[in-house]
Amino acid sequence: MPIGQIPWNKGKTGVYLEETLEKMRNAKLGKSLSKEHKMKISEVYARYYKKRNHISIEDWKIQRSEVFKQYGWEIVYFNEIEVNEENILNKLNKVKK
Repeated sequence: MPIGQIPWNKGKTGVYLEETLEKMRNAKLGKSLSKEHKMKISEVYARYYKKRNHISIEDWKIQRSEVFKQYGWEIVYFNEIEVNEENILNKLNKVKK
């Protein structure tokens, strides 16, 4: 909006439906919550395919994490030999703290 221009709805009431106002309030709440609480996801990968594609596993994790970080997600990785109940619970409990 150009400087000095008054918004068309400034000071007006009844411009938005209550449903629209509720959506706007929820959108603001969602943005503030996502800033405070990171969302976490788990990803299982096969080391064989990363090595076959000539990608360092650490580099792949960094690249992958950067993509999801843009949307507020944090990834917890498991390779194919780490997928058992004990390992998963231990790793997820460490991430919670």
